[in-house]
Amino acid sequence: MGKTWLLKELGKNYEHLAYFNFDADPLLKSLFEASLKPKELIKKLQLYSGQTLTPKNTLLVFDEIQECPQALNSLKYFCEEAPEHHIACAGSLLGIQMSKEKGFPVGKVNFINIYPLSFMEFLSATEHNHLKQFLIEHDITKQMPQAFYTALLEQLKFYFFTGGMPEVVDSYVKNQNLENCRHIQNDILKSYQLDFAKHTPATDIPKVMKLWQSIPQQLAKENKKFVYSAISKNARAREYNDALQWLKDANLIYPCHAITKPGVPLVHYSSENFDKFYMLDVGLLGALSHLTSKTILTPNELFTEFKGALTENFVAQELTCYREQPLYYWTTNRMAEVDFIIENEGNVYPLEVKAGLSNRSKSLGVYNQKYQPHIAYRISQNNSQKDNIIQNLPLFALCHVK
Repeated sequence: MGKTWLLKELGKNYEHLAYFNFDADPLLKSLFEASLKPKELIKKLQLYSGQTLTPKNTLLVFDEIQECPQALNSLKYFCEEAPEHHIACAGSLLGIQMSKEKGFPVGKVNFINIYPLSFMEFLSATEHNHLKQFLIEHDITKQMPQAFYTALLEQLKFYFFTGGMPEVVDSYVKNQNLENCRHIQNDILKSYQLDFAKHTPATDIPKVMKLWQSIPQQLAKENKKFVYSAISKNARAREYNDALQWLKDANLIYPCHAITKPGVPLVHYSSENFDKFYMLDVGLLGALSHLTSKTILTPNELFTEFKGALTENFVAQELTCYREQPLYYWTTNRMAEVDFIIENEGNVYPLEVKAGLSNRSKSLGVYNQKYQPHIAYRISQNNSQKDNIIQNLPLFALCHVK
């Protein structure tokens, strides 16, 4: 979905690229069965590929490495005995595989988490770098010129539909065809369902499917806390624990934990009993929700569809991409709820999300009165402005909440 393309782009910095895919070529696994000594492996890989694997001048790419646990283990020995060989690996469900295997080379591998394109990356991909640069340099305490504000909001509408999956964005850039984007998104969703069947125990497959397909319905509620009875009348959390953990490990969903007090660190005040779950990509959420392309042609409809589900999912996606930290929200006695709580350098900031243009923030007012933060954020379609301690930010300016 993008990782393979990135690795091949990285390979352009080398004289040679040696690409090995353990999913597409199952016979590769046999090369790692007898010995994990780097010198022997290099000889085998050279003979198998017909390439000369020159140290430092050749990038070895092991794709879908989760399909070969021994290849994962070999990285330790490459690091210790043959660091002159440069190796980059990728795995779609690497977190799941790592949880099952022993002997993973801890401390010998550098990890890079890859997320769908952020909105800022979308602007670059669609050749709107002038808008990206403006957004980076703009003082968020001041209103934006209307021309920039309108242009950015227009691009955000398209991003809400396409999302950030690289193949989808690439198709949009080349063809400007939203229907084709939706076809690709549906294909991606089908590929995920095949992964469910391939990598989960047979007894958990129906549960994973039900959990996954229920997310749009759960997010469409006013109270977006995940409720198992929405899946089926008699569903209980303990029955779905393994299936839910699978979706988390696969990074297909982003959990958002409830806190009842904004203390530091937030993890000490969180509870998983009242989690909300967001999808990894707002475009895929739209596809799973059967949102049609004509929605973006109707002013403001895209931002109010599903009572703000798309908007809130977008914010969760952006925060995860920019901050790479767990998500939290604040709730108290079901009387008030602030959508996101951000911890940064010992400080805690409330962040409320509004799908439309309204600035009414009852829950944010309750929070501010109770905890008196020195600044609070309200994210909406409105232009930038400061309202006492509340900093209003347009949806497309989340890059500033790092």
